[in-house]
Formats: sequence, C-alpha cells, structure tokens
Amino acid sequence: MQQIITAENKVYQSNDFHPPLHWHDAVWDSDWASDMNYRTVKDFVAQYFNLRHHVQQDNHCGLAQLFAQSIMRLLRIYVYAALPFYMPHHLNTFSIWKLCVYADPSMEKIEFLFQKLSADFYKLIDYYLKYSDSIARSSSEELVIMDEILNTLTEKLDHLVREKNLITKIT
Repeated sequence: MQQIITAENKVYQSNDFHPPLHWHDAVWDSDWASDMNYRTVKDFVAQYFNLRHHVQQDNHCGLAQLFAQSIMRLLRIYVYAALPFYMPHHLNTFSIWKLCVYADPSMEKIEFLFQKLSADFYKLIDYYLKYSDSIARSSSEELVIMDEILNTLTEKLDHLVREKNLITKIT
C-alpha cells in the first residue's frame, strides 16, 4: 500500500490542514497481542488433534465445529501475519481465504484439499461456525482429510512466521 498511496498518485486535492500520510511499521515480535494470537491458534489446533486422538467408538461430536474454528483462526492469523495490522473478523470463510491467497498466491495449491472434503467447503465451514445443534458425522476418510488440511495450514503459518522472523520471543 505504501508504494501505491503516494502524493504523486493523489487524484483529489486535500486541504492544507489535513495531516500528511504516515505509515506504521509492523512490529509483531514486540506486540503482545500478536504473540498471544499465534500461541492461541497453535493451542486451538493442538486441542483439535488431542480430541481427534482420543475419539472413542466413532463419537465425533464437536470435531467438525472445532475443525471449523481452527480453520478460521489459522486463516485470520495468516492474514494478520502476511498483511500486518489487518485482522479480518467478520468475514465469511471464502473472503478470508481469498485474502490469504492474495497475501501468498502459493496458497491456492491447497484448495484441492478443500474440494476433497466437500464441494461446498467454504459454506460448510461457515455452517459449523454458527451455533448449531446438529451432530456432525464425519467418516474416517473425511477426518484424515481434515487432519491434512489443518496440518498443511499450520505448516504454512509456521513457515510465514519463521520467514518474517515474527516469533523471536516465542519458545
């Protein structure tokens, strides 16, 4: 944005009393909230895998909802890490996914996993994000795909955070 929004690209005149544009540099590693967001999303995904590991007798209650929450948290933190100071909150899954792809076009390669789970993957995630009394039944094949999606997105987030050196304080 800094390269686009410049004085020479200005279309409309501004009043002399308006302050000049200034840019705030990203300082993730000193930002307590960002560190906590990253730790929280890692803990949330770990909670999914803990529940997944201890599932008993095909009782998958809550796994789909926890999966959907994990996906959205991963995508939000990915956008926040890739496009600093923008934390998408009230967007649907598809819109947040497109922000991730905008931030990193290589993310598009993951979409085939979404299609393996459901043709309407984004709607499915949105459905499980809202309150629902439905009992989500997932087959063992779907659970394996869900695991693969979460592992892949977690690896992508970890790589981005390491690449940008955003976790210097996190052990």
